[in-house]
Amino acid sequence: MHSLADLQSNFKRSLVDLDGPVPTAIKSERAGERFNIYRNNVVASLIDALADNFPAVKTLVGDAFFKAVAKHWVLDNQPDQPMLFSYGAGFADFLDHFEPARAVPYLADIARLEQARREAYHAADGAPISIASLQDIPPHLLGDAIFILHPAARLVQSGFPVQTIWESTLDKPSNQPLDLSACPAESVLVTRPALDVEHQVIDHVTLDFINALGQGLTLHQAMSSGRLCPDTELPSILSTLFNTGAVGAITLTDDPQ
Repeated sequence: MHSLADLQSNFKRSLVDLDGPVPTAIKSERAGERFNIYRNNVVASLIDALADNFPAVKTLVGDAFFKAVAKHWVLDNQPDQPMLFSYGAGFADFLDHFEPARAVPYLADIARLEQARREAYHAADGAPISIASLQDIPPHLLGDAIFILHPAARLVQSGFPVQTIWESTLDKPSNQPLDLSACPAESVLVTRPALDVEHQVIDHVTLDFINALGQGLTLHQAMSSGRLCPDTELPSILSTLFNTGAVGAITLTDDPQ
């Protein structure tokens, strides 16, 4: 006799095995026909959820292509939690390796930006601190400061102008080709300083510096880890961090834990 966990696991697998048999636990008249209707509705609902979570990706490739791509993803990736707004966390990596999507080489990075936006929106609340907080740290200890990023802060690194492409989808009526010949690559800092998600294009030096801070390095360590020119670039980067609400707190390495 099968356990309840075994029955549930078999039922879940059967939902996305479109050519597979009806779960043996289902005993009813016309069980196959009825289960197939339910199975198709589940898959269609997950495709719709993915479309809701990645509207720019859908706009760029069109409805038919998106549904075909999404179906491949859905059949191998079922939700692992009941909140569908989180569905699709690995969709961008899937697009990187999905051969038909390579005709749109920036598609995966657009998915990463949309994933970052959604994660930022649903991240834990917290009031970002202002740059005035630095005045509370003695100058000789400033290098030992650890910047704790706001829970909503996200970084998207790209070799394509992802923000420009994403913005173009807001007013774009259909999947028309984009001329990116004059557009430089753009990495993006995504934040949610209040209720609305915001993002700003940042250069590679700023990206590397914020990444270093996000790994728990001190200010001095982060400055030493990249190609940062402290005298000219650090003030601008700190201004970006604080003005976008990307800093949640500052501690010192010798603070008591």
